[in-house]
Amino acid sequence: MDATDYDVTFLKLNACGEKEWCKIFSTPGNSDFGLRIRQIPNGYIALVKYFKDWEQKRIWLFRINETGELIWQKLYEQNDSLLYGEEGRDLMISSDGGFLITGDGYCWDPQTQLWRTRPVFIKTDSEGDEQWNLIYGLNSGYRGDVAMNPTENSSGQFYCSARHFRDSIPYGDSPSFLKFDSAGNEVYYRDLIDSTQLGMSNTLDFINDSVMLIAGGWSHHTNICDSNGIIKTDTLGNLIKTRSLLSNVVNTFQSAVVTEDHKYLVTGGFTVNGADPHIYLFKLNFNLDFDSIYTMPRVYDSLCPHPIVSDTTDLDDCGVVTAIREPEEYEKEARLLVYPNPATDQVTVEMPQMLIRKSSGQGMTTTTIYHQWDKTRLDVFNLTGKLMFSQDVVHDQTRIQIITSGWPQGMYMARIVFMNEVVAGSKVIVQGQ
Repeated sequence: MDATDYDVTFLKLNACGEKEWCKIFSTPGNSDFGLRIRQIPNGYIALVKYFKDWEQKRIWLFRINETGELIWQKLYEQNDSLLYGEEGRDLMISSDGGFLITGDGYCWDPQTQLWRTRPVFIKTDSEGDEQWNLIYGLNSGYRGDVAMNPTENSSGQFYCSARHFRDSIPYGDSPSFLKFDSAGNEVYYRDLIDSTQLGMSNTLDFINDSVMLIAGGWSHHTNICDSNGIIKTDTLGNLIKTRSLLSNVVNTFQSAVVTEDHKYLVTGGFTVNGADPHIYLFKLNFNLDFDSIYTMPRVYDSLCPHPIVSDTTDLDDCGVVTAIREPEEYEKEARLLVYPNPATDQVTVEMPQMLIRKSSGQGMTTTTIYHQWDKTRLDVFNLTGKLMFSQDVVHDQTRIQIITSGWPQGMYMARIVFMNEVVAGSKVIVQGQ
């Protein structure tokens, strides 16, 4: 554990709030941050930023199994000269089982000859492999930063709350939302409150296919938010109703949810009128009125079989602190070893301990390090491309013996195929007896 910097920590609790397991991923001398974790079949997917290197390695996905063991880690790096300093903000699971990473970065604006902040979105499949990425505003001119809680409607189109930095009179920031389609194309954006000096929307939730609730803050002054509240709007951005919940505050709402009984819960931490910070929770109906006061006695139905005691969770026994190295530092573990070389009647193939895949998409390079996998395939070809040997290899099988006594003299290529890609290879010479 890094004593001077932050570490990424995963903590699993049971229904009583007691620790079941925890994992700490530490890179000494660097602060690493876990931003969002989502449950997926057979485990979890997490968005991490600044892991290993806060200047260059800024957007990561970690996939862990149900007990916190690392399955793979992916680093997403822009190789497009239009963008730098990109970082993740939030993560959602899309309807197709893939992932949408939201974030922002500095994008070169050829008109102003300046670096300007723009939202960035990365869409992946269920394995975290990039399908597309979008620098929002290259077509519409929008600039600003993206907030939390991206949302997908029933037609597969994405919406995200954001802050718009207006470049024309009246200058200032506006609470806004962005819309883009399932292929990563900009559709439109809308400012929600006009002529604001300060403005930010942080959450976006659908009531139905045509009406949204957006929590945020806005002000016509430059130093403090006049209003923090809820904006009810249709999907085109036409206002239906607004409701201010707090005034003269620093910060804005951080999270909201539409409940199963058709209520709206919104929460955040605020400093009101210069006082100490407090956490506020509001419960509203869809008309943005405070929910009714319930006078009926309620019995707390706990999933815990015994009384829950308030306590502090100790992380000192989280087990082995996992120090993850750079992809290039796994060179030895990622190699395919074939020996003896030259060979006569048989060779031994020693499988890699790690698998590394690299792929390039639309201005984005993805590097994946697999720590666990089900199986790979070992193929051996001669120089004319004839397949001499092929075998599926499960993860626990570390060595394979291949009889080569009947093969012609010459050079052969052994390779490991994983997810239809060659991830490791080695040459071997077979000599006659």
